[in-house]
Amino acid sequence: MRSQPDDGGHRDRADGRCSCERQNRFSTTGSRIWSEGKRYWIYKNLAEWRDLNATRVLREYRNGEGFLYLGRSYRLLLVADQAEALLLKNGRFCLRRDLVDRGDIEAARTAFRGYYITRGSERITDRVHYYAPKVGITSCSIDIRELGNRWASCYQPASWPFTGSA
Repeated sequence: MRSQPDDGGHRDRADGRCSCERQNRFSTTGSRIWSEGKRYWIYKNLAEWRDLNATRVLREYRNGEGFLYLGRSYRLLLVADQAEALLLKNGRFCLRRDLVDRGDIEAARTAFRGYYITRGSERITDRVHYYAPKVGITSCSIDIRELGNRWASCYQPASWPFTGSA
C-alpha cells in the first residue's frame, strides 16, 4: 500500500493553475489554515513557472532553423517535392514548403508533433519491451499523450502513457 503524500491535496497544473483537494483527515478549517501557510510557496512557484514559460520558443519554420531530436539539433530544409509532411533526411528535417508558404504554421507544428510522437512511440515501445522482462513485468501498452509536467506514468493494468510534448 502506498502512503499518501503530505501535501494536503495540493496539485500544480502544467498551465500554472493549482488546486487543493480537502483530505478526509483535515477539517474545512484545517484545510484553510494549511493552504494559508502554503500561500507564499504557491505564489513563488507560480511566479517561477511564468518566468520559465515567458521565453517560449516561437518557431518561424524557415530554412536553417534548428529543431532538437534525440539530443541533436537538426536544421530545417523546406522542400517542394515530398509526399510526407516531414522527413529526417541527410541530417536535415525536410518540411513540405506548401505548409509554410500558405501560412499554415499550425500544420507545420502538427507535422513535427506527429513525427516526434510516431518516432518516439517506436523507440519507447522497443525500450519498454527490452526492459520489461528484466524488471519482471509482462508486455504492456504504450500510449503517447499530453501529461503536463510529467514525462510518464504507470497505470494498472500495465498501461504506460508517455508525454507527447514537442
